Amino acid sequence: MSEGSHKTIEQVVTETAPEALQQIPEEVKPKALRLVAEVVQAVSVTSYSGSLPPAEELAKYNAVLPGAAERILSMTETQLKHRIKMEEIVIPSQQQESAEGQKIGYRIALAFLIGSVAVTIAGYPWVGGVLGGSTIVGLVTVFVLGKQEQRRDLKSKE
Repeated sequence: MSEGSHKTIEQVVTETAPEALQQIPEEVKPKALRLVAEVVQAVSVTSYSGSLPPAEELAKYNAVLPGAAERILSMTETQLKHRIKMEEIVIPSQQQESAEGQKIGYRIALAFLIGSVAVTIAGYPWVGGVLGGSTIVGLVTVFVLGKQEQRRDLKSKE
């Protein structure tokens, strides 16, 4: 049951499983309902998303351990600063790596295209066509797959 709910366990069982409640003998019903309530409390789980628990949870932490909320906030701030610092290092590094890869790919593709023209001029048009065609197909494949990966990354970050 949620915190704002004022239903008794008997009301909840009556609404969700009335046939089960009817099968419990009247003399053991109170004890059975208390047992069900204890199990429900023991199994109850609270979850949240984000780096901080809700304010009510922070207040509960503070009630148990004075200053705990401040410590949790401090840990969160420290983690955020660390994440930002890492991104300041990683993102430029990835951009540089990507730019270098593109330069190397450009040089390789250019060499193969020049080679295919040279082979064609030397009298081997079939070999030149295969060499040039495979270079173009390879470049297109790399760019298409790269765009698909970028889209997947963007969707996963949303």
